[in-house]
Parts: sequence; structure tokens; C-alpha cells
Amino acid sequence: MSLLVLSKASTISPLNPIDIMDVNGGHQVVVDHCTHGSLTSWFGWTIQFLLATIAFACLIVKRFCEPQRYRRPWLIWFFDTSKQGFGAIVVHFSNIIVAELVEGRDPCTLYIISFLLDSSIGLLLLWLLIRLTEYLAVRYRYGPLVFGEYGKPEPLA
Repeated sequence: MSLLVLSKASTISPLNPIDIMDVNGGHQVVVDHCTHGSLTSWFGWTIQFLLATIAFACLIVKRFCEPQRYRRPWLIWFFDTSKQGFGAIVVHFSNIIVAELVEGRDPCTLYIISFLLDSSIGLLLLWLLIRLTEYLAVRYRYGPLVFGEYGKPEPLA
């Protein structure tokens, strides 16, 4: 976080949203909440790691909340969650790279815009591609492209 003290005559660019607070002495303190490097600072990495740990713990809790008879074996559960986790990691880091490379803009805002576009338009595109793949797998009788069918799982022991 960076602090800049301005006189009352100073102006602030509307392109960079910041909070202005009055302090004693007739000066204003400008607080810029997200600067380049904020997402990749030690605090940023700590928060990201904490959120990833909480998300993974929620998946484990969710697995134990499923009824026993519908619960997938650990190996299949691991394959499903690792695919989702790998995809989330790729998207997350690509969003961070884009947010940090664009100069002159708030990287946190760029990150959230990129995340929202991925979560809306990207999800719609993936859904359409999955439906197309399922259609082609059924039409041309190509079993390996059927989603969710992994065959008989190997024993863990």
C-alpha cells in the first residue's frame, strides 16, 4: 500500500480510483489500495495460499457429506478434483500475469474483470464445447470421449 500526501489544490486522475481522507493540517492522504506487485507480494501469496487451502478443505468436507452409497472412491475423487484444481491454477496465474503486465491500471480490478469474464463467458464456451463433444461421441460411437466414465478403479492398497 502506498501513501501520498497532497495539498488541497492537487488533483487526482479519474483513471486510477483511490480513496481520499482528510487529515489534520489541511492536507489529504491518498490511499492506493492495489498497486503493481500487490497480487504477488508476500501478503498476496499468503492470502492466495490460504484461500486455496480453504477451497481444497471444502472439497474434502463435501466428499464426506455425500451419502456413502454415492461417494466416489478416493482415486476417482482425486482425478476429478485434480482436473478442476489444475484448471483453476492455470486460470488464476494467467489472470495474475495479465493484471501485472498491463501498465497504468489497477491490477486488482483487472484481475477481477478477467476472473468474471472467465467465470461467465468462459464457462458458457466450455459448456458448449462439452455438449458438442458428447454429441460427437454418441453420434460416432466413440466411448473414450464419454465424460465421467473412468472404468473400474484400481485398488488403493
